[in-house]
Amino acid sequence: MRRLFVAFVVVSSLSMLVSAQSRPTFEVASIKQLDTTLPNRISGWSCTGTDGGQGHPMILAAKGRCRVVGLSLKMMITGIYAVGQDRIVGASSWMESLPYTIEAKAETPTALTRPQLVEMMKTLLADRFKLKFHRESKEVPGYILVVAEGGPKLKEPSADEPRRGSVSGIGTLSGLTSAASIAGTVARDLGVPVIDNTGLTGRYIVDFKWTPENQRGVDAINQGPSIFTALQEQLGLRLVPKPTTIEFLVIDSAEKPTEN
Repeated sequence: MRRLFVAFVVVSSLSMLVSAQSRPTFEVASIKQLDTTLPNRISGWSCTGTDGGQGHPMILAAKGRCRVVGLSLKMMITGIYAVGQDRIVGASSWMESLPYTIEAKAETPTALTRPQLVEMMKTLLADRFKLKFHRESKEVPGYILVVAEGGPKLKEPSADEPRRGSVSGIGTLSGLTSAASIAGTVARDLGVPVIDNTGLTGRYIVDFKWTPENQRGVDAINQGPSIFTALQEQLGLRLVPKPTTIEFLVIDSAEKPTEN
């Protein structure tokens, strides 16, 4: 029995050692609690692998490196884990307010892809910020975006029309966009999940204007249509209420890192 116990301890120890060694880590990572931004006040993060860059287009990182410029821990989690700020629960005040600057370099910069570098950033947050969290699903009010009676009022670009993107602002979306992007715009305005269920897979030219819900009634004279009315009248789409299950990232614990 004792031999079996010793063997179990040895095997378990080796398993933990292999697990620890297999975690992707940077060769060097410098973390400073500084309110650093670029000259044009840009803050953000970026990683560059063998397959190109990822993150803010104005924050350049050499191949095999990741940079964070003037971001709080909560904003880092938002970008690195690709989760909206409203989906992060339990972040303490310092996680939302203290800005950090990080310079991280991989040992083999010419052999790593962007996803691998992002995984290394996740390990860095766990090791240096002692970040621990779990995920929880919750049913919340939401909508599905569908085609209204009479069909969509979306214009497809002509074959010879130059390629272009879309421009969005407060109460406006114009240019070339997709139904999925329209659903995302509506979700941001209403502050609830909106799922595209239109079945429209192309890209369309839109000139979509409405009065945001948080501004309705503020200026009655220049009041435009609600987003619900504008969707039907301008785009031939409508919203159907539907509870939606979404996932939240719940912070269990985190610590301010030691600078180096």
